[in-house]
Amino acid sequence: MPDKQRVRSFILGGLAGLAAGILFAPRSGREVRGSIADRVWEARDRGRERYLEAQERLRERVAREREEGPAGEPAPRPDPRAEELRTRVRELRERLRERSDGPRDVGGGSA
Repeated sequence: MPDKQRVRSFILGGLAGLAAGILFAPRSGREVRGSIADRVWEARDRGRERYLEAQERLRERVAREREEGPAGEPAPRPDPRAEELRTRVRELRERLRERSDGPRDVGGGSA
């Protein structure tokens, strides 16, 4: 009879293993792929949010640096005379450009 007991134990163990396998089995392939895709999209969204937040912080820092200067000191005010000189230079360039666009006497004399 010990052989019958072994066969019975083997069959009961197999059934218990089958039941445990069904209960604890992973999801189907389609479900696993869907879950992975969801996690990828979530990670992508989190990455995008972090990127946009970092970009905004950088913009704020650049604006603050422009206003205050690199060491938190007020930025030097532009010299009004420098802007006046720039305006004069632009005007002079325009006048020179207008003169150089006019007709030229290349021949150097009359025929």
